[in-house]
Amino acid sequence: MSTTAVILSFITGAISFIWLNVVFVRNGMGRGLAMFLSSTAGSVVSTAVYYIVNALF
Repeated sequence: MSTTAVILSFITGAISFIWLNVVFVRNGMGRGLAMFLSSTAGSVVSTAVYYIVNALF
């Protein structure tokens, strides 16, 4: 069960990181700041998905 949670959290974290990075850079934000913010948000999403999946299953 925890393996599923780790895989799902990794996938959703990576997708949100890439998507947010593209959105931030397209909106004119600097690359460094966009990388920092999107990686922070990606790790938050990844952690949240991990705990939600663990709680559900």
